[in-house]
Amino acid sequence: MASNFLYIPPAGGGSSAGVSSFNTLTGAVTISAGTNITLTTVGNNIAISASGGGGSGTVTSVSVVSANGFAGTVSTATTTPAITLSTSITGILSGNGTAISAATTTGSGNVVLATSPSLITPNIDAATGTSLSVSGQLTSTVATGTPPLVVSSTTQVANLNAATAGNASTVTTNANLTGVITSVGNATSIASQTGTGTKFVVDTSPTLVTPVIGAATGTSLSVSGQLTSTVATGTAPLVVSSTTLVANLNAATAGNGFTYPTTGSAYGGNNAAPPALTGTNVTVVGQGAGASVAGNSNSTYMGFNAGNLTTGAGNTFIGSSAGASLTTAASCVFIGQNATSSNLAASSCVAIGMNATVGNSNQSIVIGQGATGTTSNQFVAGSSASPATNIYFGKGVTSTTATAYTINGTGGSGSNNAGADLSLAGGAGTGTGAGGNINFRTAPAGTTGSSANALVTQWSIGQNGGLNSSAAQTTLTGSAGTAVCSQPFQGSSYKKVIVFLNGYTDAGTQTYTFPTAFTNTPALSGLAGGVSGATVTASTIKFTTTTLSGFVFAEGY
Repeated sequence: MASNFLYIPPAGGGSSAGVSSFNTLTGAVTISAGTNITLTTVGNNIAISASGGGGSGTVTSVSVVSANGFAGTVSTATTTPAITLSTSITGILSGNGTAISAATTTGSGNVVLATSPSLITPNIDAATGTSLSVSGQLTSTVATGTPPLVVSSTTQVANLNAATAGNASTVTTNANLTGVITSVGNATSIASQTGTGTKFVVDTSPTLVTPVIGAATGTSLSVSGQLTSTVATGTAPLVVSSTTLVANLNAATAGNGFTYPTTGSAYGGNNAAPPALTGTNVTVVGQGAGASVAGNSNSTYMGFNAGNLTTGAGNTFIGSSAGASLTTAASCVFIGQNATSSNLAASSCVAIGMNATVGNSNQSIVIGQGATGTTSNQFVAGSSASPATNIYFGKGVTSTTATAYTINGTGGSGSNNAGADLSLAGGAGTGTGAGGNINFRTAPAGTTGSSANALVTQWSIGQNGGLNSSAAQTTLTGSAGTAVCSQPFQGSSYKKVIVFLNGYTDAGTQTYTFPTAFTNTPALSGLAGGVSGATVTASTIKFTTTTLSGFVFAEGY
């Protein structure tokens, strides 16, 4: 072993222990044993051993625990650890003797110390102090209504005038204004005022630009332009107390009301009735209606151009162009678009329906679309365009309490004056065309129910005047031949049964029962053998005959 080196074996022995160099030492080195330390000479070596409370161990890894605001990292933790400390706290630190944390702050920037700090746009809230000095302007954003400065001192401030102080109590003015606003020194007043607002209007002949005058009152209003009302429909745009007519104002511009030119009259509509209307009890409504009415009285014209040329009285024309172009027509009723007459001086006519016309006639009545009269004193219902094929009188088409009615000709009046005939006529044919029959129809009873029974023609008068009966026939079949029976007359004062024997043979086994029984046993006439072979009562007839042919009649009441 080289001199000046001390050999220190590792625990448990071995020869690879490190050594401590004493090369820098001079003089003698003395090694002494101590407590629990034993020195032993082994050849040229000195062994130092420990006894008693010694121990051993090995560190395998090093780490850093994050706590109290500190953290850290360790590199090569199991061999030669290198520890780096850090902190998770940002900003200004605050310590309490054990740990560090982020201090509570307001604003941003550098840390401010108490003595003479420089602050950049601070928000000092409700600050207090002894003085405030600025090199720029003092600005207040307080809303109008709250003074921007609150001052206790009453001492005047040098270089501060009323324009910036907002209080003119100590400012003297010498404006001495005249006019609407007057002033003497500091005293200012308004000479006269009406209304409210921010502008002044002198009360004599002011010129106003699009003013809103509210519910204004006055003695007159004159305009060079239009009077315009935006009031909603349902409220009158004008309220007028005077009943005096207004010149150049007609119903077309007066709203939906009427003017009343004469007693009991009214008209409305562009050019409705003439300005010179002198007639009474006249109603005219519609553009051009009654335009020539003039002295006409007791008339009504309603609709575009209704009665536009008529001067006659007592007319009622209702509908677009109803009675248009008629001149002196009087006492006429025309209802419906274009309802009219080709007789411009028609009198006492009635036409009801679109395009209905009484033609060139007087005292006629036509009803229905396109209904047309051909001569005076006609009544026409229907037309080829709108035919009337069923006419009902009384209580309508049906009724649970149907009652009888009577069609009458005109009765006589006064002493010994005859009544008028009642004529029923079928339609007339032309040339070789046959005229229509007159048919009498009834509805025989049917089975129980609510449906209407069918009408059956019972009698018919033909074009040659013949009376045709459609009475039901019943056929009796004998041992040979037949007997065809019917009762064409069934009145209370006269009844008649007709039987035609056609080679009839029977021993009285077949009986015909009369639809309407006689009050008394009827009398028989006709074929002698049939009469002698007949057995008749008030309600039946039967025959005992052999091969008879001919008619047998039973008559009575």
